[in-house]
Amino acid sequence: MGAGGCNCRKTRCQKKYCECHSKGVRCTAKCNCMDCCNTEPQQTKVEESPFAVIDSFCV
Repeated sequence: MGAGGCNCRKTRCQKKYCECHSKGVRCTAKCNCMDCCNTEPQQTKVEESPFAVIDSFCV
């Protein structure tokens, strides 16, 4: 991995093409990836509502 981190555009850092993912490390602010799914889970409060839509593609 270079000093600038990974540069993933379409794989969301979930494939072995990602330099960070292949080394078993999380992406950081030094990475230039888009729509990254290889980051620390964020703690957010989600209000339960029958109209709430959770938009998450990372699993």
